[in-house]
Amino acid sequence: MAKKQDTSSLACLGLYQWPPQSPQPKLTPKLDAKVDVCDSTEMILCRFWLDRASYNLLHLRTIEDSFTWDLGEIYNIQFLVQKGIWTKVTVRVAYTNKRTKRIGLRILNCHGMFKHHIGQLLFEYNDRWTPKQLYKLQFPVSSIKDAVVFKTVSSSQEYDAVVNLRTKAYALEGKIPNVDDQPQAMGDEFDERSIIVIAKHGTRVVASLRLIITQANEPFEHEHSLVIPRYFPKKQDIIEITRVCTHPDYRAGDLLEGLFQYSSYLAMAHSRDWIIGSSTDQLLSLYEKLGFQTVPVFFEHRDFKGQKHTLFFANKHDIIFGRQVNPVVWTLMYQEIYEFAKQMGFLGPALPIDELRIKVYQAVGKIVRWVRNQQKQRLMAKFSMNEG
Repeated sequence: MAKKQDTSSLACLGLYQWPPQSPQPKLTPKLDAKVDVCDSTEMILCRFWLDRASYNLLHLRTIEDSFTWDLGEIYNIQFLVQKGIWTKVTVRVAYTNKRTKRIGLRILNCHGMFKHHIGQLLFEYNDRWTPKQLYKLQFPVSSIKDAVVFKTVSSSQEYDAVVNLRTKAYALEGKIPNVDDQPQAMGDEFDERSIIVIAKHGTRVVASLRLIITQANEPFEHEHSLVIPRYFPKKQDIIEITRVCTHPDYRAGDLLEGLFQYSSYLAMAHSRDWIIGSSTDQLLSLYEKLGFQTVPVFFEHRDFKGQKHTLFFANKHDIIFGRQVNPVVWTLMYQEIYEFAKQMGFLGPALPIDELRIKVYQAVGKIVRWVRNQQKQRLMAKFSMNEG
């Protein structure tokens, strides 16, 4: 069992949880729509509560009884997906219940943008849905990280959930035997001196990593499997990142990116400048993209069936000053962290070239955001109809 972590300093910095206000719980998501009715010269405005979805079927509750829905009838409906932006969806009425005001609409034709919109709503408003489930129902989630809370472990229940998640994730990847009967094997003495970071979707822990704070007289976790190179910084200057895992149903999205963003806030708030970790070849390119440098140190990880791992490291100031990342990655991942670190006085000394690079990256960032916004607007305009 891990000791209770001291998160008081993190709370003072606003880092105990990110975002500061949890996006859950929420009310059932609402949908505004305009229905094209044959015997009406104008489209009729309707409002729905979105209860759930099954394969190409929306289960709704009507908020306003504007007219009677005919079972089996086909309707053209314009749904509001963004302020002033409507998208056309052709549906067939699958069922109605006047007493409960419930209605089922079978989607016959729509643009994928609408399904992404529905998938995101269901995911954000109800933690019973996972991205994998919604993808199978053809309602993919656009962003996982925007619907979860990032925080540090603060209770024994959360710690137990982390250990169970590690067991499930690593067993599925073949890194460990299937140890469902003894998941405590994925908890160890290093947890007691770690900041354990988690992502929560509602009450479910869906991703985690730990930042190990090692003292000079204590071993690194990696020293169980290899000899740390002599040219590495001193132990008291290093944060070790290990036990990175995500729930199998929450992969293939931006969750890991969000987990590392939040962890970067924590690392910047800490006095240690260096971060080390290791990875299999499968994820090594991701760490390099985030600004970590690999070193020619390969080893068989003792805890993971001897799987080959490669050591990587980074100086956090090199990353935040953009010395090891391209401007697009810096804009999307680290610009807000840079502003936070600057405001809090966590930044190390900046060289003139660093100040120039930051100005260039900030200018590039404005262009990147403008281009992304233009692409989104063109997509919305192409497959939607403006109100009026």
